[in-house]
Amino acid sequence: MTYQYRILSQSEEIQSERSLAEFAAQVCCLQLRIDKPMVRFIDERADGFINFKSRVDGYCPPPGKEIFIRSGLSPAALVNTAVHECRHAWQWQTAAWRNKDESFCEGDAKTFTHEFWADHSRSGYHAELMGILGDIKVELVKSRFSHRQAEIQKFWIKPGQVNCWPPNVEFS
Repeated sequence: MTYQYRILSQSEEIQSERSLAEFAAQVCCLQLRIDKPMVRFIDERADGFINFKSRVDGYCPPPGKEIFIRSGLSPAALVNTAVHECRHAWQWQTAAWRNKDESFCEGDAKTFTHEFWADHSRSGYHAELMGILGDIKVELVKSRFSHRQAEIQKFWIKPGQVNCWPPNVEFS
């Protein structure tokens, strides 16, 4: 059996899905240190022009510059799919991974998705997932730039301004 999908236009997308997928991709790509791929949405249709041998929640075609996520997923499944597909984008964008076996790459993406959430329990609600992603983003920024706090503050704070570096973030 063949499963057919079509790409949704922006007017057909659900805004809450878009915002959650975009934020998940942004945070994930910050961790992976790659440019965030364009996020697009698909749905299963008999008249679709994208064909798969099995049902999919998402995919990332080469060269890893865009990811596709099936519309209608639960918030938790949508975020997991965005993270999973961003890992595939990383694989495509990292030359060492281009010639790896498909099952090896799939296993790596599944493992990465599991590890991405390792320190965060979640029930799957949209607002909770956005909060957790925000926490992960802050942790990544802090870990990446903590050694450069004084240098960055020089550019963040304007002369005569009270220390406002950065709002709601403290370095330890």
